[in-house]
Amino acid sequence: MSLSGPAVVTGALGQDGFILCRQLRARGVDVTGIVRPGGGHEGRRRALEGLGCALIDLDVADTVSLGLLIFRLKPKSIFHLAAAHHASVSAAETPDSWRSMIAVNLLATEAMAAAAAGLDCAFVYASSSQIWTAREAEHQVDESTPPEPSTFYGHTKIWAADLLRQYRDRHGLRASVAMLFNHESPWRSPAFVTRMISQGAANAARGAGAPLKLRNIGARTDWQGAVDVVDALMRMADAQEPDDYVLASGRSHSVREFAAAAYGHVGLDWRDWVTGERDEAGPVLVGMADKARRRLGWGRAVAFEHLAREMVDADLARLDGKIST
Repeated sequence: MSLSGPAVVTGALGQDGFILCRQLRARGVDVTGIVRPGGGHEGRRRALEGLGCALIDLDVADTVSLGLLIFRLKPKSIFHLAAAHHASVSAAETPDSWRSMIAVNLLATEAMAAAAAGLDCAFVYASSSQIWTAREAEHQVDESTPPEPSTFYGHTKIWAADLLRQYRDRHGLRASVAMLFNHESPWRSPAFVTRMISQGAANAARGAGAPLKLRNIGARTDWQGAVDVVDALMRMADAQEPDDYVLASGRSHSVREFAAAAYGHVGLDWRDWVTGERDEAGPVLVGMADKARRRLGWGRAVAFEHLAREMVDADLARLDGKIST
């Protein structure tokens, strides 16, 4: 890839932002990361600053300051990864959380797009598989599948994508939209089931484990590695023509399978450590990423079982004090 020039990354201390900033710096790209004030992750902050990333504490809902920053920096690429959604705002979707989603997912997108429209700048927006709703056991979707959201978060992602397509078609902005399916890494938040399991396996391996009770061990998800997703985002920014891409593995796995891989990695039987309130598969979305493979030359490098093992290894290293991020 020939990605070069200054880059702006929102959500720089989140899972994807942290990986992306490190990958961009490894390629010699100057990176400005926008960080939510009071968002924590001091270990990640120190790590990125040690790599030469400039981190700016700014609430992206402050659209005036955000737009002025983009205009001042004149980046060659923008990656808008910051997002507000119900899991991080409140226990359930409420009008207050809706306002936050509109501000971060939509209005901040418009502010950056307006500032970047006059620049020679690639704009990559992280959308979500939540723009669709699973209707069958293996509900396959791709870029041509009509949106059908079941959450307000999904609606805001659709609105932002439509807005960027307007900027692309009418104002020449090199805007691309990535419809991201679930993607995991050692930097995933402990609030997610995959990280709950990897932590549980690491603790059990060190003799400090306790039984883990999950909601539904039969639930299936299209999981992929976050490093693969970040690779695709950089390829999108580097592409000659902007476009929209589904980024997914094309297959689903159950929570049970992830637990088996994680606990098996440390020589334990997951059934001795994990129980579920339910064991139901239910409908699941599966993303078809043929277009990304064909046009971007993108492919998955992280297999499902390797992902589980990698996350357990990282949590073991954290317990041993070898890493802190």
